[in-house]
Amino acid sequence: PAVSVIIPTCNRAWCLAEALDSVLAQEEAGVELIVVDDGSTDGTAQLLAGYGETIRVLRQENRGVSAARNAGIAAAQAELLAFLDSDDTWTADKLEVCLDVLQAGGFDWVVSSYVRTDLGSESPPVVKRLSPPQWNPATGEVHLLIDGIFFFSELAVNTGAVLARRSC
Repeated sequence: PAVSVIIPTCNRAWCLAEALDSVLAQEEAGVELIVVDDGSTDGTAQLLAGYGETIRVLRQENRGVSAARNAGIAAAQAELLAFLDSDDTWTADKLEVCLDVLQAGGFDWVVSSYVRTDLGSESPPVVKRLSPPQWNPATGEVHLLIDGIFFFSELAVNTGAVLARRSC
């Protein structure tokens, strides 16, 4: 596979199918989809069984999302790794765009923009488009652009926005 996509999950049968379907709908071919079930006790196992051999499922006792991601990385076969949380989705061209940038620039990793939708109590939901963090090589500062406003920020990135070489 060109890219191994790792989705950790625990008791998210209610939203997991949407995340899986968004990866399987990628326009980029050659995707290995690994789902790490981190001790789910809801209908997650049954939902995953319905995907048959289109996905690879790893099961472990509940050890947390980081341990689940690490288990997925250890099992991944591709040199390129991408991550998606089980309650998030990708647009159909996400991997294609990221791969184009990664390969054209000779980069070890890329971060895509993403849209954050807060479905809290507000109506309509709050939607913010977040661009990739911008690094200024002259100053070494990282800026985060949210809705057109720059913020000085620690490098905080949504997991689903990352595509990286295993070697980095």
